[in-house]
Amino acid sequence: MKTAIWRYLHLGLALSISTLLIIASVTGGILALDEMIKKSEYKAHQFPAHISISDAIKNIKPSFSEIQELKVEQQVLIVEGFNQDLNTVVSITNPSNGKLMAPPRKSHQWVNWANTLHRSLFLHELGRGIIGATSCLFLLSILSGGILLYRRQGNRLLYNAKTNTKVDFIHFIGGKWLGIPLFIIAFTGSILFLFRFEVLHATPAQVETFKTKSKNTSSPSEFEIFKNTPLIEVKKLSFPLFEDEEEYYELTTKEATFTINQFTGEIISKQNQTALQNFEGLNKAIHTGEIHFIWTIVLFFSSLSIPLFIFSGILLWWRRKKKKVKNPFQANQAEYIILVGTDGGTTLEFANKIHQQFLDLGLRSYLTEMNHYTTYPKGRFLLCFASTYGDGEAPSSAIHFEKKLNTIVQPHKMKYSIVGFGSINYPKYNAYATHIASILEEKETFENALPLVKVNQKSPTAFLEWVQYWNEYFPEYQLNTSESFYRLKLKKKIKLKVLDKTEVCIHNQLFKINLKPLVKIPLRSGDLLEITPMENQPRLYSIAKQNNSITLWVKLIPNGLGSNFLYNLTIGDKLKTTPIQNKHFRFPKKAKSVHLISNGTGIAPFLGMIAENTSLTKIYLYGGFRHRTSIISEMEKDLNLYIKNNQLTSYQLAFSRDTNGNRITKYIIDDLAQIIASLEDGGIMMVCGSVELLSDIETAINNYSEKYYTPNYTYFKNNHQILSDVY
Repeated sequence: MKTAIWRYLHLGLALSISTLLIIASVTGGILALDEMIKKSEYKAHQFPAHISISDAIKNIKPSFSEIQELKVEQQVLIVEGFNQDLNTVVSITNPSNGKLMAPPRKSHQWVNWANTLHRSLFLHELGRGIIGATSCLFLLSILSGGILLYRRQGNRLLYNAKTNTKVDFIHFIGGKWLGIPLFIIAFTGSILFLFRFEVLHATPAQVETFKTKSKNTSSPSEFEIFKNTPLIEVKKLSFPLFEDEEEYYELTTKEATFTINQFTGEIISKQNQTALQNFEGLNKAIHTGEIHFIWTIVLFFSSLSIPLFIFSGILLWWRRKKKKVKNPFQANQAEYIILVGTDGGTTLEFANKIHQQFLDLGLRSYLTEMNHYTTYPKGRFLLCFASTYGDGEAPSSAIHFEKKLNTIVQPHKMKYSIVGFGSINYPKYNAYATHIASILEEKETFENALPLVKVNQKSPTAFLEWVQYWNEYFPEYQLNTSESFYRLKLKKKIKLKVLDKTEVCIHNQLFKINLKPLVKIPLRSGDLLEITPMENQPRLYSIAKQNNSITLWVKLIPNGLGSNFLYNLTIGDKLKTTPIQNKHFRFPKKAKSVHLISNGTGIAPFLGMIAENTSLTKIYLYGGFRHRTSIISEMEKDLNLYIKNNQLTSYQLAFSRDTNGNRITKYIIDDLAQIIASLEDGGIMMVCGSVELLSDIETAINNYSEKYYTPNYTYFKNNHQILSDVY
């Protein structure tokens, strides 16, 4: 089995139970500490090992008018009975002299609360099942971690391998030395779970009965069984309530349970503990720390180490995830520099394939984000792989590139090549790559070596065009020309179920469709769904997410594959889609105010954002449509409710095709002074809809800027105060 499989198994198990495991570990640490305190307090009251039951009864009898029960906990005798004033007494008692020492220790209420949370999450039997299953999965996680440790160090497990960071030290070295106690905790917890739900069933032993022969009465201290049984072996001794033949002593030791005639001391019955019962008791003693004081200390530190292992493990995974690119050469050593501008990571996959081939060819290659552009003293060739975001904008990993390009001067001339990645369905197809090409062309320190190549829809065929250019330019450094080599792995699709859908009419080509994910997906309003109708080109739809459902607003276009595919779905139908996180178009966590501007189907993500505005940020909504229709009227009811709940400050809707209708830009221009003031005060503007809408807003802001000397559109855009998702 490959190490990667074990690593993913280890990670998957840890992540799936991390929350429950943290709860169990913290509460387990509290219980271990409580047990430690209890043992330290009881140590002063422990009796000598040689004292028998008979000795104890003889010595404590004068202190009680009647004894109901003797109980032994951690070599401490606890007696329950009545004193000479006939008051109930429960006390730790010295069996050597009968002296009452102190009341038995009672745990604080918060410890009892932690105990219940640890055992059942306050969910009774269901909670016990959940915690038990967590123990079993934790056991598997420890075993997989042990296998990974063995694969890392082989037979040198006792040797502490060198670690580079504190996180490495905590997870690997700490895990190695605490692995055994953690394994014991998980193993005993799993065994107790199996006993609790009778997967392991300890069938009681048969009861042996004995005929009583003697009729001579004697005092309890003279009973043979009491004389011959050390008090240290006793769990509990219950006294008879009345002087009656049917009443008897019941003695429970570590090995068996006896019923004893209260007058003669003869054994009436005996039931031995079975091996499974002893095994269950041993596991409980180990798991709770009853077995020894030192073990409770080990339990305490082991329990509290579990959150450290979880967080350090997640951090290691995250770092490894971010380090998919291996750079054996530093930026100041590299001769071939590959810069990547991407949002979703697709462009990086193409770049990494070239980077790996460069290294295999013996070239000093270095791959990084365009944002990390710097001086390259040994650089010979600069290769930019750039995608385009939104309306011809830089992707997230390239937003600082142009500024750095204009301020950082290379020490010598470098050749360059640019490959653009985008979709021909967008008006500004590969606009950012084209923009970068024009800037580099003007730089005296750069010389263009290869033609600009534009790759549509991740097409390996289109990318091979650039590979051919490279191979012709560098015959000594040939790259792979196989189309399958550059074909990217498909993203995982998820299933959605249609909950409901509205109808269209002559004046209303908009329809709304509600979908329920059949698996949990980490999407928020403003993220995207990629839907591929009939194996055609994929379509992207901006979503509104509220609770567990996803809402799309779609315009039905005659002969449109995507819109017709969605419109023809019926309630209960299922479809496969690819979720795409659009992190740069999510509602800001911290903003004094937000202006949401949309037209047509662009309203969808904003409705989800307003519904999720629990922080009550001031939101001003502008929506443009052709006609006021039933679907719009229903939406207005929701908007009025949001205003009532302070989730929305105000809204304005424009209907361009109605009588005396206006475009939404009219209302924006009317309110532009207030909008600009909001932006200057740190507010945010979000635009979703057509490219024309964004262009009109840009023109309006720039005209206002020229007239009133306020910051222009580019200023707010570069300051990340104007966010757009347009088509």
